[in-house]
Amino acid sequence: MPSDSEAIIHAQSQMQMLLNRTSRSNSRLVVALLVWFTPLCVLAQIKDDGPAAIVITYKTSVDKRAAFRSHMETAGVRQFAQWKREGVFSRYRIFYGTYVDAGADTFDMMVILDFPSFSASARWREIEKRMPGGLSPLGLTLGAPDRTSLVYPIGEGKAAERDPTKTASVIGTYQVQVDPLVYEKYAKGYIEPQFKGWIVEGALSAYSMYQRQPYQNPSDQPWTFLIVLEYRNLKALAESNLVKDRVRERLMRDPAWKAFSDSKEKMRKANGFVFVDALRPPSP
Repeated sequence: MPSDSEAIIHAQSQMQMLLNRTSRSNSRLVVALLVWFTPLCVLAQIKDDGPAAIVITYKTSVDKRAAFRSHMETAGVRQFAQWKREGVFSRYRIFYGTYVDAGADTFDMMVILDFPSFSASARWREIEKRMPGGLSPLGLTLGAPDRTSLVYPIGEGKAAERDPTKTASVIGTYQVQVDPLVYEKYAKGYIEPQFKGWIVEGALSAYSMYQRQPYQNPSDQPWTFLIVLEYRNLKALAESNLVKDRVRERLMRDPAWKAFSDSKEKMRKANGFVFVDALRPPSP
């Protein structure tokens, strides 16, 4: 029996050969066939106790929005930083909506907690019992957790040099319209090469992609795929379309990427993007 690595190499070889022999009109069919016949060891990235994350969205009223943000910028972020030091999670990120009611399943704040495994989230479950969404009694008078999503990471990357004080972030959400494993392969083959290209071009300083765990019914959820994009600064965000066009022009020369591009409309439905500000602990 071939090893997993041999199966992967064989699958990649077959993919390239088939794409090279296929006309553009048949590229969508090729993608479907390749996904179907790719060995399970290549596609089976959903692991019951693999790397996991929890995404919590919060809402507040307009009259308390500024006070809620001020609380999270100080006592709130300090509490999450303390939990990080105690090893409750491996990473936390807090994003506050730049604008009121910005659309795309509006939230006022989003917290993303990363764990090395799903079972490692046990301590957070205990915190939730006394501090819903990680909020203190004071925090709960200003805002409230609205929805909690169990997700797993699909991919991430960052530039060699970053200045967190100057970055501009956006969060995008999508409704996946195909099997989760199929979309994961699409995300790695079509979406991530673009993000890597944007980093090379100097526009993007970091990115993360998450997919919702299949345990939660997708029909009950506002999104099933989430991306976090951290641009180098506001100017880079404003000029991002120029960079996207240059990167896509280069990628279109790759038959495998072109095939994914031709099939993207059937893969997902975009909800939109939300401009957010990353809340970080104040400098000592």
